[in-house]
Amino acid sequence: MDKETAILSHCRGKRVIDIGCVSELFKFSTEKMRQTLHYRLRQEIPDLVGVDLEEAGVAALNELGCDCHVSFAEDVGKLNLGLFDAIILGDIIKHVPDPCMLLFSLRDILTEKGVIICTTPNAMNYLNSVFLILRKRITRHQHVAWYCRITLENMFRYAGFQEENFHFLNFHKTTKKFWRVWFEKPLFAFCRELSPHLCGVYSKKPDFSTSEKRELQLKRLHL
Repeated sequence: MDKETAILSHCRGKRVIDIGCVSELFKFSTEKMRQTLHYRLRQEIPDLVGVDLEEAGVAALNELGCDCHVSFAEDVGKLNLGLFDAIILGDIIKHVPDPCMLLFSLRDILTEKGVIICTTPNAMNYLNSVFLILRKRITRHQHVAWYCRITLENMFRYAGFQEENFHFLNFHKTTKKFWRVWFEKPLFAFCRELSPHLCGVYSKKPDFSTSEKRELQLKRLHL
């Protein structure tokens, strides 16, 4: 499954906010912006709001008819946009120094039966080992963490969420490249944990109280 298909399967017919909606493609042209994930999602999800720190990118998406706002992820609640049925965290969790605090803040804008859809590169991707052997850099200076399925689930659990669904993702919907068809496809069928991308879907734990949240915050301060 590819990222766009996974996200859409949990967002159709819902009120959705896409946090981290700007792609580097905004630096090029309007035509390139039409290729971004947020713009493509907008065609399928009418009630979609976007948030990002990149002002120029937000402006470019708004010129195409999108509804995007400039804000830090942790400050989305201050925009007073109301509640959402789904929150997309598209490949931003690897940039967040304190992800639990981000997730705590997002609880306040999520409906009781809403979900957070979090995509991120897979730390267990087989290509990471290949790049390390070849002495190639596999992270960027903006990255502060990498996740596998277990650590991603643990982080959401600490913040008062529970896993509803999980997808191991490929980069492309279809491909004709020889090595992807004859090597990657059988590899991922044998061990999907080696796939390049992750997509976790999480809902609020109904029994997660304010006192538990405070207790977790205090524990983290003493780590």
